Amino acid sequence: MTLHPASPSGHDAFNDAGNFQIKMTGLKGKTVAMYATCDRLVGLKILSLSEAEIVYDGPGEPIWTAAGKMGKNGQRVVGLTRLRLVG
Repeated sequence: MTLHPASPSGHDAFNDAGNFQIKMTGLKGKTVAMYATCDRLVGLKILSLSEAEIVYDGPGEPIWTAAGKMGKNGQRVVGLTRLRLVG
């Protein structure tokens, strides 16, 4: 994985398979928020200071479609439960 120097809209990094967005919760987090759809989304839930669970790793469009309405801050929120169901 290589991070983009300045994240293009919807993508944080890339590898041989293409661009992807990384979204992560806090220890007690239950949602992730997105500004835009992405080619691939990797959703992580932090379990401890040294461990995270991969909740979703797949196409971004189904998650963007399943997310809630756009908020005033321009983000759409999706719950981890929905991430697991779509994945």
